[in-house]
Amino acid sequence: MSKIGVFWIHQGVVLGRALLLSGGEEGMPGLLDSPDTHVDLWERQPGLIKLPLPLRRSEYFSIPRGRVLWDRKQNRSIVYMDSELFSPDIKMKIMVFFGLEGCEVSWKTDSHYTTQSNDLAALFDEDDWG
Repeated sequence: MSKIGVFWIHQGVVLGRALLLSGGEEGMPGLLDSPDTHVDLWERQPGLIKLPLPLRRSEYFSIPRGRVLWDRKQNRSIVYMDSELFSPDIKMKIMVFFGLEGCEVSWKTDSHYTTQSNDLAALFDEDDWG
């Protein structure tokens, strides 16, 4: 059964929280989204996403991440994620984690889900991310 939620990929492992569609919120008409945010799960509920201890000293945006939504009108999942994650192996791991096997899935990038320092600087309005 398809689920929604937020995720990270670290060393080929999916970390995140997958919710049933019934736990979603319709922020945009026809789109079910998780109420979870990356920053809240990473900083306030690291145990819930099984965040390894060494990563807890990292910023949530330093690990490639994404979000899975459900499009009620098209009856499909939409996965927004860091462009670094677009490999068949990673896509399959995300599909398994969110129960998307056998479902139609649309894979998309989103400027918010990046680990590139230039892109992060633009998002956070920083002059130098070194």
